[in-house]
Amino acid sequence: MSFSTRVAGLLFLLVLWCRRRPRDPQMIRFGAHVVLVLRYLLAEEIKDTFREKLMTVGDRILHMYSLFLFSKHHEELVGIYASQLASHRCIDLFVHMMELRLNSSVHVKYKIFLSAMEYLPFSQGDDSKGSFEEIIERLLSRSRETKAGKFDETSDVVEQHRLQSLQKALVVQWLCFTPPSTITDVKDISAKLLMRALIHREFALISMWRVPAMPIGAHELLSFLAEPLKQLSETPDTFEDYVSENLKEFQDWSEYYSCDATYRNWLKIELANAEVSADELSVEEKQRAIMAAKETLDLSFLLLLRERNPWLISRVEHISESMEPLFLELHATAMLRLPSGESMCPDATVCAALMSALYSSATEEVVSEHLTRDGMISSNEVMLLKILERVWVTVGLLVRLSEENGPSSSMYWKGIATHELWSDRLFYLNLGLSVRYGHVNVAISSKDSYSIEVILRCLAVEGDGIGPHILNDGGLLSAVMAAGFKGELARFQAGVTLEISRLDAWFSSKDGSLEGPATYIVQGLCRRCCIPEVILRCMQVSVSLMESGNPFESHDQLIELVSSSETGFINLFSQQQLQEFLLFEREYSICKMELLEEPSS
Repeated sequence: MSFSTRVAGLLFLLVLWCRRRPRDPQMIRFGAHVVLVLRYLLAEEIKDTFREKLMTVGDRILHMYSLFLFSKHHEELVGIYASQLASHRCIDLFVHMMELRLNSSVHVKYKIFLSAMEYLPFSQGDDSKGSFEEIIERLLSRSRETKAGKFDETSDVVEQHRLQSLQKALVVQWLCFTPPSTITDVKDISAKLLMRALIHREFALISMWRVPAMPIGAHELLSFLAEPLKQLSETPDTFEDYVSENLKEFQDWSEYYSCDATYRNWLKIELANAEVSADELSVEEKQRAIMAAKETLDLSFLLLLRERNPWLISRVEHISESMEPLFLELHATAMLRLPSGESMCPDATVCAALMSALYSSATEEVVSEHLTRDGMISSNEVMLLKILERVWVTVGLLVRLSEENGPSSSMYWKGIATHELWSDRLFYLNLGLSVRYGHVNVAISSKDSYSIEVILRCLAVEGDGIGPHILNDGGLLSAVMAAGFKGELARFQAGVTLEISRLDAWFSSKDGSLEGPATYIVQGLCRRCCIPEVILRCMQVSVSLMESGNPFESHDQLIELVSSSETGFINLFSQQQLQEFLLFEREYSICKMELLEEPSS
């Protein structure tokens, strides 16, 4: 019997003994150490066939011992053995452990973090070794996936989605721990980890409801990031440009959520005071409301009046050197919310209607703005383009609806929809036109019946995907998604909004392969949604101050900010938001006149 055969037999016996005595720590520990010794001694001598057996069987034993240590709360030792596993097994194991300890204490979580950092390389260098970077990427990706849910009542859905945002925030805490000083480039690694938290920009879009309750996910996220970001910002000159740019964006978000928190605090006080008659309110209670209102306005004006570094405007430009057409894609997971705040369960008909509405949301003015600039096409050609677009949309809807009527009907319409005239831009290029629409799809999530998956795709053009993005509004895809988010989609149920739980934007090639993140689209969408909301909240607070006889001195400046061509804020407002803005101003003016008339009466 050869030596390799004897060793293989020993490994088989070790696995067998460990399985028969799974609670015997001495047996499992002995097996794990035998595997490590054999791998070390025979690393260069064993043949490929035996090497594979030693790795496969050895991994099973090491995996068992790692889980045993984890179950006994010896997280700090797991890295010693997990680092010897094959790359995919090592990553799977750490992701599994981190998810199980997601709600544990900071001390316990840091033990796992430290164990991974000390015994694994940070970046992927060797395919046979798992890296900490890969573990974090997998962990973040899984935290943003739509979770499977079964709901009995509509109210449960809203609460479930709220809790999922908190779970996403808790995952970010893994990025905020300080790496051990024993590893090289500690500061750069800390910065790289923190920058990954920016994938959660969608948190801003689930904090728009004007209610006292805090959006727990977003504020929990910032509480984790506050201290490590403060430490990084103390020496910004030592970082590369992209890190400094990301630090600036973190500061922008911190300022926004400070405004959000002060507004909700004021709203909480205001609603509490509204339950008591004005005569019964004490001076202290009235003064408390006034102070909260002024604090809200002061912080909001600091955000709105920034001239040198306007809020959430990136200095990074995307210049495409490729001769091939460049496309833009926006992927979103969302839930439909009724005006009452309840969730809406979508079906095939709703998805088809929403897809049609997303196509139609680019109004005549938007299409004209993008297609007639520099004399690209005439206004008559724009009208023709709109008609052709409606035909394309109709064919797409018929494909969806015919799928419910059997394969023969579906094949007929799919044959029309997939005709070469409809592929990519050829239909429009044959007519001498340059069209930006490429693809829109809406589907119910396979994991959550209350969630929908939305994909938008269009051609990049100068100023929107190529070169500097001067308008800072996210371009065409941002405009379409903002209409859905604000509940202003044409040809869709009035007031029904898209509450976004995941949002990503990408540059892509003609064949659909993703080439890199199109951050300016997500940032522009956040500007379209957040800045108008901040201004409308300011108007609401200012009206309240006027009603109490304590007018806000800078109220007129709000009007100037919105109407100014330099700020460009008016382009971020939707039609209904502008109407709400004017209604607040009307209410303010009425209160002001009533206040002026009081002495004479």
